[in-house]
Amino acid sequence: MSKLKGRKALTKVVNEFVEQFGVTAKFGKEFQAVPTKNRVDFTLAENEELIKQFMENAEMRFPQVHAHPFIWLLLHEIGHMETIHYFTIEEQWRFINKKKKLYKVLKTDDYALVSEWYQLFPDEYMATLWAGNYMMEHTEEVAKFNKKLNKAIMKFCKKNKITP
Repeated sequence: MSKLKGRKALTKVVNEFVEQFGVTAKFGKEFQAVPTKNRVDFTLAENEELIKQFMENAEMRFPQVHAHPFIWLLLHEIGHMETIHYFTIEEQWRFINKKKKLYKVLKTDDYALVSEWYQLFPDEYMATLWAGNYMMEHTEEVAKFNKKLNKAIMKFCKKNKITP
């Protein structure tokens, strides 16, 4: 990953929020949960079409929640950590392997189709459910985080001469 200025400051803001869940956050190449390290990875360069499809699913399920896609995606990944105990190790491995097969079989740019199938996996469904419920129950806290996050993202973009 190239040297981007302001990654530490942005990561600090995200970590201050996620520490309440007993996890840490790392600036990475994609949004993902890393349960073995009790960590979530985040990015500012996620595929726009994938974000669009994820958000359509999330907003359909939670029309009353109005949050930035970054927050939805971050909380979705935390949702994996918060709901992992609902599934046995065998089920978790089965989900991972079936998702890998899904991507191989589809091999398509039809993100709507991929997302539709992907969101049907029980672990994905539960992670999004957890995220939506969390935001509904903690609106003020999420709003405060959103404000800090937007400020940090704007500083990050300015330092790296990126148009937000």
